[in-house]
Formats: sequence, structure tokens, C-alpha cells
Amino acid sequence: MISMSEQQPTPFADPSTATDSGRSRLLAIYIRFGFIFPILMLIGVLLFLTVNVPYWDDFDAILAYLIRPFGERMAHLADFHNEHRILTGRIVFEMIYALTGKINFRTCMVIGGFFLTGYAALFAFPFRRLGHRGILALIPCFWLIVSFIHYENLCWAMTAVTNLQAPFWALLALLLTEGKSPLRFLAALAAAFLCTFSTGGGVSIWPCLWIAILFRPGTGRGTWKDAITACTRPDRSQVFRFLGALAAGVIALTLFFRGFAHHASEMHVHGVTRLFHTALFFISFVGSWVPHFVLSLPVGMVMLGLTVWAAFRFPRLKHPIPLFFLVFIFGNMAAAALFRCDDFRQAISFRYILFPISALTCLVYLVLDGNLLPERFIKPLLILFTAGAFLYTTGFLILGAPLFAHRNEILRHNVLCWPDYPGALRIQTVRYDYGDKLMRAAVEKGIYTPESVKRPGETVSGPPIKWLIEEK
Repeated sequence: MISMSEQQPTPFADPSTATDSGRSRLLAIYIRFGFIFPILMLIGVLLFLTVNVPYWDDFDAILAYLIRPFGERMAHLADFHNEHRILTGRIVFEMIYALTGKINFRTCMVIGGFFLTGYAALFAFPFRRLGHRGILALIPCFWLIVSFIHYENLCWAMTAVTNLQAPFWALLALLLTEGKSPLRFLAALAAAFLCTFSTGGGVSIWPCLWIAILFRPGTGRGTWKDAITACTRPDRSQVFRFLGALAAGVIALTLFFRGFAHHASEMHVHGVTRLFHTALFFISFVGSWVPHFVLSLPVGMVMLGLTVWAAFRFPRLKHPIPLFFLVFIFGNMAAAALFRCDDFRQAISFRYILFPISALTCLVYLVLDGNLLPERFIKPLLILFTAGAFLYTTGFLILGAPLFAHRNEILRHNVLCWPDYPGALRIQTVRYDYGDKLMRAAVEKGIYTPESVKRPGETVSGPPIKWLIEEK
């Protein structure tokens, strides 16, 4: 009896078997359109729907940070921001300021767009190994990743630079573990380090990296005995790379958690004492690509079940990197559940939707690579998934763009009318020390210096920081 992995490919799986050359040409055009279209939409969002206005954490993470003298900034480059160490983000802010002499928040958003597009493009490496069927499955996933539905991160300067970096570096690190090149291995460690210091959940990259180095891809007919043997009897290069990655990970995690206990005592870590509540948050979070709590909970349970099923079929996977990356995504979700589970609305908000969409993308790959579903179900499900992703992303942009543009006008109006209406930005600045003074100086003078925003009794010196406020 011929197994699914040995069955002959269908015309749907490989268009080259089709006799109609015109149909093959149309399919080739569709594939090119499928990857170009979302990028064009993203460029349109960055050009027409972003404004140079600070928002929430931008006051603290960017403006209040940059008013310090250079030496003091370098001393606090890796300080905590909530439960995150945003070292990579602060480096980007420093580079923008050094190159342009001012902070333009739209520049941060454009950089975030590059990270988001690069992150989606990295999925092409595992998906292309599935042939044309893999490429066709990647297209709707690409639409969901490079999409306006991520507006809460993409159009928010601080999160665009930090939150969209972490998954890019994580997936790149795992992909670089393939092969035996020393340069690729060192690059993987560097990418994992950058991931760790982008967001708090980035620390979960290290266990995934260690497993990826030990386990070898299967042949499609492997057993768990074969997989365990490959893990318990690694070759010499695997041993050296694993020990090197283990040492690098211990160093990175030690640096990350240094002083964390004291810092965490000042935050509200609800998840430790409310485990059931946290578990519900996590499950709902996993399925929150369907942004409704009643639906996200069962969808999350189905996705977790498929993940367990894929894990049991691990030895048969030809390219298990997406499974390891899925573990990293779940680690990020678990970190968010620990710190955010007091508000279930955050579990299904568009602020975090990149995580469940990434998990969905990995599961789509695992279903195809591990033959988790009968072949006769693949084509209709893929057609429905593609149509749903297209309607979801384009519909969200068409319906949401006017509302988002109106929201941006309100933000910009609040900035420009600050001296006459001092309560306009209170909701944004209530949590931060420097927000009020920064906004007043920026609006009244168009330029602010460290002296103009220092706290009473402080002596702060340094060059002025220019902030461009776009006119309507």
C-alpha cells in the first residue's frame, strides 16, 4: 500500500503536470500577484495612514529616553521597559537620531514594515520545500502577516520597532541552524541574542534553538526510535554547536534576568497566582486570529490539539523548523498571559494578533508536511483559506482605513492644540514622567532640550533634540 508521502502529486500540487499551458501561466501570474499585492497594500498604509505623532510608550521609550546625555543613555541601553528589555529598539532610535538629528515616528513605522515583510518572507524557505502546493499555501499566510490588521503595532513607533523585530530574529535564528557552516551557526546565535533583547517573550528562543541543533530532520518515514537515536548519538559538530549555543543562551538569559526579580515586584504579574485564569487567557490567545472571545477559545483548543498531533508525528517531518518556531510563539503567548491576563480584551486585540497568525502559519505548514489531513481535504480547505484571508485582509483595510485616519487626525489635533486644551493628551501621558513637558515644549517651540524637560533639581545637559510635527 502506498503511503500519502509516496503518492503521485496531483495537478493541484504541481502545476507543471497540467496539460493546459494557459492555466499554468495564470497560476504563475497568481503566485506573483499573491506576494506583490500585500506588499503594495503595506506601502500604501505606511504612506497614507501613518502620522508623525507619539503615542503611549513613545513618550517614555523614545522621547524621555533620548533627552538623557549620550553616556547615560548607553549605561541604560538594556534597561527594562515593563517586562521587556528593548535593547534592539533603543539602538534603532539612537541610529535614527544620529543620522537625522531628530526623531520622526513615521521612520520607526517604516522600519517596522521592513521587519514585518522580512519576517513573512522567511517562511518561504520551509514552505518552498513542499513544492508548488507549499507556495500556494504560503500566499494566504503571507497576506495575513503583511497586512493592515497589525495596525496597532505597525502604526505605533515603539512597537513597530520592537515587537516586529522579535519574531523576525527568532525565525532567522532557527533557519540558520540548518547546515554545518560555522558562520551560519554564529549568525544564529547573534540573531537569538537580538531576539532576546527585543521583547520579553524573546527569551523562549533559546530552548527552541537547543532542540533544533540536536534533532535532525526526518525522511518522511522516521519513527520516534530513529529521532531519539539521532538526538542521543549526535555527531561531533552537533555536540560542539549544542554546547556553544547552551553557553551563549545561559549568558544571554543571565543578562536578561539580572535584576528581574526586583523589577517584577513592581509590576502586576497576575498569572502566577491565577493559573486557571491565565490558562483560559492563553488558549483564547492562541485562537485569537478569530477576534471574538466566544470563537477564539474553541479555535485555540483546536490549534493546540493539532500542535500536539504534529509533535507526535515529529519524526516524519522533513523540515521541523516550523514546529520549533511554533514552540517559540507559544512561549511568547505564555509570557503575555502571565503579565496581561487581568484583561481578556488584550488576548483578542489586534495588538497581539501577529502571534496567533504566526501559529496558524506554522500549523498550515505542519499539516502539509506531516500529512495530518487526507489529501482529498487539502485542496478545498486551501481554497477556502485563501479566499477567507483575501477577504479578511482587504475588507479590514477598506473598512478600517477611514476610522484609523480619523483616529490619527484626533491624535495630531490633540498635539497641535496642546497649549489651549491641556487635557487632550491626559489619557496618553498619565503613566509617564515626561509626557506633559515634552508635548508642551514641542508644540510651543518646535524644539525641546534636556534643560526644558528636566525634573526639579536635576542637572541634565546634552544637545537639543528636534521633533518634526507634520502639518495637516
